[in-house]
Amino acid sequence: MELLPEKSEQIQKEDQEIIETGEPKLNIHECYSTPKGKRWVLKNKIPYRDIGRKYKGDNRLVLDITERKQLEEQLLQSEKLLQ
Repeated sequence: MELLPEKSEQIQKEDQEIIETGEPKLNIHECYSTPKGKRWVLKNKIPYRDIGRKYKGDNRLVLDITERKQLEEQLLQSEKLLQ
């Protein structure tokens, strides 16, 4: 949590929901401020259980989608200019 202190509470809440419900959290788009500027990520969190269905943790996939978000914004701006 030290890497993203501003998101700490949100991350803990998501983690607790996964533990309680057993349901994955998929396609979560989040924006982070970094020294290099704004970065966008796409997150998936999937619970991992042992053979007895006991919660053991979760698998996480985090993709940097900053370039995609920037291109989407440029496309929206271009469309507005054409109207």
